[in-house]
Amino acid sequence: MLTLQIKRNEFEAIASGKNKIEWRSPSRYNKRLLLTKNGDGLFVENTEIKEIRFVNGYRDNAPKIKLEVLFIRPYRFIRDVNEPENNFRGNEGENAIGIHLGRIIPE
Repeated sequence: MLTLQIKRNEFEAIASGKNKIEWRSPSRYNKRLLLTKNGDGLFVENTEIKEIRFVNGYRDNAPKIKLEVLFIRPYRFIRDVNEPENNFRGNEGENAIGIHLGRIIPE
């Protein structure tokens, strides 16, 4: 299972069910961690990661939440995107990685 750090606002939005997509920057680290490569060596959708744990902070007792992952996909925006419900804004021409979340899994 994959574990990622997350800011409090995003953590609370996911825990409340408001956020269904967690957006990540397409850094080299995130691409290798979250996506898979196709036969041409391009990063593409990942359906192999089935669960993810988000942690808000580094303390031993930091809030944690475990979720089902539906899929993880790279995006390139062809227009400006503003999704207040997902705490996300993307500009035309930018890239991002979307982690599409399912149900909360009890730990």
